[in-house]
Amino acid sequence: MWQKLSFRSKLIIAGIAVQIVSIALLTWNSANLIDSYLRSELQNRAQQDVPLFNAAFAAPMAQRDYATVQAIAREARAKQGVSYIIICDSAGRAVGQDGWPVGAEKPDTTLPQPVRASDGGKRFDFKAPLMMEGQKLGVLHFGLSGALIDEVRGRLLKRTILVGLAGLVGFSLLLALLSHLLTRPLKQLTEASRQLHAGNYDVQLEPRGNDEIGVLTRDFQKLAEEIKRKVSELVESEARQRRFAAELQREHAALEAARAAAEAANQAKTDFLAKMSHEVRTPMHGILGMVDLMMESKLDAQQRQHIEVVQRSGEALLSVVNDVLDFSKMQSGQLELDLVPCSPGEIARDTVNLFAPRAAAKGVDLQVYVAVDVPPRVNSDPVRLRQVFANLISNAVKFTEQGIIYVDLSKASTGHLRFAVRDSGIGIAPEAIQRIFEPFLQADDSTTRRYGGTGLGLAIVNQIVRLMDGELTVESTPGKGSTFCAVFAAPAIEAPAADAVVDMARPSSFNLRVLLAEDNQVNQLLAQTLLTKLGCSTRVANNGVEAVKLFSEGGFDLVLMDCHMPEMDGYGATAAIRALEAKSAHAARIPIVAVTANVMQGERERCIAVGMDDYVAKPFRITDIAAVLKKWGGAKSL
Repeated sequence: MWQKLSFRSKLIIAGIAVQIVSIALLTWNSANLIDSYLRSELQNRAQQDVPLFNAAFAAPMAQRDYATVQAIAREARAKQGVSYIIICDSAGRAVGQDGWPVGAEKPDTTLPQPVRASDGGKRFDFKAPLMMEGQKLGVLHFGLSGALIDEVRGRLLKRTILVGLAGLVGFSLLLALLSHLLTRPLKQLTEASRQLHAGNYDVQLEPRGNDEIGVLTRDFQKLAEEIKRKVSELVESEARQRRFAAELQREHAALEAARAAAEAANQAKTDFLAKMSHEVRTPMHGILGMVDLMMESKLDAQQRQHIEVVQRSGEALLSVVNDVLDFSKMQSGQLELDLVPCSPGEIARDTVNLFAPRAAAKGVDLQVYVAVDVPPRVNSDPVRLRQVFANLISNAVKFTEQGIIYVDLSKASTGHLRFAVRDSGIGIAPEAIQRIFEPFLQADDSTTRRYGGTGLGLAIVNQIVRLMDGELTVESTPGKGSTFCAVFAAPAIEAPAADAVVDMARPSSFNLRVLLAEDNQVNQLLAQTLLTKLGCSTRVANNGVEAVKLFSEGGFDLVLMDCHMPEMDGYGATAAIRALEAKSAHAARIPIVAVTANVMQGERERCIAVGMDDYVAKPFRITDIAAVLKKWGGAKSL
C-alpha cells in the first residue's frame, strides 16, 4: 500500500506522523514531570503528618488509652487525602484503626509505590514509629490517596491534546503547500526517467531557479546526454564482446579437446605401466623364485656360477622395472610413504650383506657401522629405506674397482638419521654433480657405456629422501671417490618385545592349510614348493570361481589370492568369500592375502577395500611367504 502512494502523499503522511509522535512524547513527558512533582509533594506531606500523628497518639499510647487512640484515628482519617490509619502497640497488635479492614494484614510498605487501593484508585502507604521521650510506643501505618495526581494529570492531558490538534491542523496545511511546490519538478524528472527507461534518450527539461531542484534538473539533463553517449558505446562494445566470446568458445573447445587427449594419454600410460608391471613381474617371479630354489640344491661350481649369473641378471632387470615404475609415480605425484615401525640398523646391515658378495668379487672391502645412538625402532617406510640404502651402496660397488666402501648410519645433530656411503671409486667431476640427480642422466656418456644403468636411481632416491623431510647431498673428487649422504626424518618409537624368530632352516615351522588361487602354472609350482618347504599343505585354484568353490568346502587357515585371473579375478573372489562368511554366523574370518604383480599406486588400498587383509608383491622370496604365514597363521611347530 505504502509503495503505491505518491511522493507528495508520503511526505504529508510522514509529516503528520512526526507531528503526532512529537505531541505524544510531549504529553507523556509533561505528565511524567507533573506526576513526579506531585509524588514528591505527597512525600513531603507524609513527612509533615508524621510528627502531628506522633504528638496526637503518643500520650494515649503511653497511658494505654486505646479508646482515645481509636477516636483520634477516626478524626485523623477524616483529614483530606488520608485513606486509612492503623496504630499498633510495641508488640505489633492493632489498638486503633480506621479505613482498614479489621483483622486484615497490615499494608506492606516495602512494595513499589503507589499501590492499587480497594476502590480502584492509587494509594501511597507509609510507616513510622510512635516515640515518646526516646521510647518506642508502637508503629503508625497510614495511607495517602493518589487521586489528586490522577486529576491533575487528566486535566494536563486534555489541554495538551487540544493544543496538539490545533498545531497538527496548521502544520498539515503548511506541509501540503510545501509538498506541492516540491513535487511538481520531481514529477517532471520522473516522466523524463521513464522516457530514458523506454529508450528515448532525447530528453529535454526546463530548469527553473537556482535552488536544489533546479540544480538537480540541470544535472539530470546532463546525465541523460551522457547516458545517450554511453549507450552508443555500449552497443559497439557488445558487438566486440560477442565476437570475442565466439573466439573464446572456440579456444575453450580446443583446450578441452587437448585436456581430454592429455588425460587419455596419461591414463593410457598408467594402464600400460600397470600391464607391463604385471606382464614382466609374473615371469620374473617364476625365474627368480626357481633360481632361489636351485641355489639351495646341490650344484657344482660351474652350475652355481651360471645360476648366479641368471639371478643377478634377473635382479638387475627387476631393478630397472622398479625404477621405471617409481619414476612414473614420481612424475604423477603418486610416490608416497607407508610409515610403519621398522629397524633402520637392521635394514642397513641386511642391505650391506646383500652387496657384500659382489664387492668381495671385485676385491673391494665393504664395511658398515651403525652408531649406538641410532634408535632400534623408528616410524618410517622400510621398503623405501631399503631402496635408498641399496641404491647408494649399489652405485658405490659399481663405480669402485678397488679400495674400500664405508657405510655409516648415525644420528645427525638435528635429530634426523644420517646415512652416508663413502667409496674410493672414480669420483664425479664438479660440473656433473648437479646433473646426476636429473632423470636419465649420468656423469657423462662414457659412464653409461661402461657401467650401464638407466640414470633413474639417484633421481628416485632424491625424491624419496625429500618425502622423508630430508636432503641428499654428495661430495666427490675425480679419481679419489665420492661420499653420498642422506639426512632424513625417522621418529624413534618404543621397541616392542622381541618377536619369535621364524626358523627358515626348518621347512616344518608352520602347519597351515593354504588355499592358493593362481592361474600361472609356473607360479603355482613355485608357491607350492615354497609352502611345502615351510610345512604347509596347499590346494590350488586356477581362477576365482574355483577359489570360491574350494573355500566353500572349508578346512583352510589362509588364502593366497592372485588378483588377475580368468573367469573371476581375485577382487570378485574375495567379495564372494566374504559374502559366504557373512551368511554363516559361526564362521571365523579367514585371512586373505593378495599376491599380485601389480605394484601401481592404489593397488594395496583396492585389495584392502574388497576385503583382503594383506598384500604381497611379486616377485617374492621364501622369507616374504614366511612373514605372511607368521603374521596371519601363527607359528605352529610340529
